[in-house]
Amino acid sequence: LWTIEVVGSDVILTREGEPSTVLLVQTGIADIALAFDQNMRPVIAWQDTTDRLFLRYYEATISAFVVNDMGIGRCPRLSLDDKRQVALNTNDVIFAYIREAALYYRQQRDAYLIEYFVVAVPNGTQQLNGIGMGGLHFQFELSPNTEDL
Repeated sequence: LWTIEVVGSDVILTREGEPSTVLLVQTGIADIALAFDQNMRPVIAWQDTTDRLFLRYYEATISAFVVNDMGIGRCPRLSLDDKRQVALNTNDVIFAYIREAALYYRQQRDAYLIEYFVVAVPNGTQQLNGIGMGGLHFQFELSPNTEDL
């Protein structure tokens, strides 16, 4: 089990039973998400206190991790879409988020450059709780904005 947490300005990655690693130092993080690409490199998305979204991922063309400002948004979520053996050549890390009144996603195969519209966010729906595979379909879980989320 892997977890990511923000302690002060340290973004810490922990594997159950192993020492923690500080992946980066970043102030003002309000929400954070973690996934791993097919090569087990961490992908991190976060929302800062000014509602800007950022994405840190490994860019193979330069053989280094990069951080991109993805604009205004909220509820960043990440998931490796299809983890099945049959999908090894076609799976992607999916980066999903809410911007204004709509749900969007970007995918690893496009270097996260193309923003795909999913659906208008229903009135009263303020949170993207999670994303991931459900059976053979990729799913997005939305919920109302409550203090309990």
